[in-house]
Amino acid sequence: MNKKGFTLIELLTIIILLAVIATLSFKIVTTSINEAKERSYNTLIARFKVATKKYLLEQDVDPEMTNQLCISLKELQNKGYLETKPIKNPKTGEKFNLDNVGMSAKFNDSTKQYDLQLYVGGNCTQVTNQTTLYSKILDTQTIAPSSGDGLYETNDSYVFKGSNPNNYIWLNETNSSEKTRYRIVSLNKDDKLIKIVDTTGDNTSVANLTAAVDTTFKSKYNSFMDKIAENAKWNSGNITDLSSYKSVLSQEKMSNSYQTISLLTLSDYIGASLNSKCYKSNNCNSYLKLSNSYWLVTSSGSGYHWYVNSSTGAVQSVNFNNYTYRKNPAFYLNEHVQFKSGDGSATNPYTLN
Repeated sequence: MNKKGFTLIELLTIIILLAVIATLSFKIVTTSINEAKERSYNTLIARFKVATKKYLLEQDVDPEMTNQLCISLKELQNKGYLETKPIKNPKTGEKFNLDNVGMSAKFNDSTKQYDLQLYVGGNCTQVTNQTTLYSKILDTQTIAPSSGDGLYETNDSYVFKGSNPNNYIWLNETNSSEKTRYRIVSLNKDDKLIKIVDTTGDNTSVANLTAAVDTTFKSKYNSFMDKIAENAKWNSGNITDLSSYKSVLSQEKMSNSYQTISLLTLSDYIGASLNSKCYKSNNCNSYLKLSNSYWLVTSSGSGYHWYVNSSTGAVQSVNFNNYTYRKNPAFYLNEHVQFKSGDGSATNPYTLN
């Protein structure tokens, strides 16, 4: 048998073929590994986006207040939206710095949604508008002080109580005489509306009360009407039983109306007093006991209406056809109003942007 070995050329050809195959195999394996890393990376980013969307929703982020957020992975972990454990970058195998890496959430005016992207280090600048007045009040006021004037919490709102709490708001800064004209009565928990009362007004009979309030004062508040909540809900049930504050509230809630400008309710007035028995005594002294007697929006039925007696501070029910008292309009500031300055005191009232 004739045994013949490979020639040099044949050996070189085989070596070259093996090198090509090895190179191709390495590229295929490398590409496969990189694609797997890319898929893992995209899956991880998708997890971050889901966590961020839940964060934006549940943390009640307001796009009108915040144009862009920088939410670190550490923040998402602290709030329970990501597991509390080290997170590796699938592309590099290195652990993310949880404080310096996170999701950039930028509000898109066209889609009305946040566009989400991963940021690393200082590549995200938080763009936040002014703090809302609602948030500023809750952040700076002592809620439920041990005693005395201040902001107290109820089931569905925060209420200013006492003879002179820091609840002044200057709505028309072009007029210095109005610096102490308006007072903040309460803050709704559910819709974050802020109830304001105008402590100046004019005399009117109840017969034309509702129409007079809306038509007369809308024009007077023209300089800040954009900050007033339109057609807000007002509890307007008749009250015949003053046996308890709870009873007053439940009766008021049995009926409601939707108005832009109205008057204070009976519960607004007695709720501002630090006297827990204000509903059945004359000792209802608070910042809402004004120098002139004034109507409340609450009726007692059968042609009678509640008003505040400026002499005694008591609430009384009278036949509205026989009396003329002052009307002090009330309205709600919408949830988007932005804090500018002030601490709510008479000398430094809250102002808005």
